[in-house]
Amino acid sequence: VAQLKTAEEYQRILAPKVEGTRHLLTLLREEPLDFIVLISSLTSITGFPGQTDYCSANLVLDAYANRPISHVDPVFCVAMNWHSWRDV
Repeated sequence: VAQLKTAEEYQRILAPKVEGTRHLLTLLREEPLDFIVLISSLTSITGFPGQTDYCSANLVLDAYANRPISHVDPVFCVAMNWHSWRDV
């Protein structure tokens, strides 16, 4: 199914998580934060048929949370991998 999706379809799903996270981190760069919590999805770990773009978008959040903490980006970050939302 992944090969049937266009680049635009992938971008439409990836952009809110990728660009939103990048924008949020830029806005908060000067704030003295103790930590950051990103809301990811369990599908980034388990996968789901036909949802490669959604899985990838959430995996970006997981990857950021698992990055090495450095002097450039010293804030601890965790991604919470939620299951399905109720009544959705």
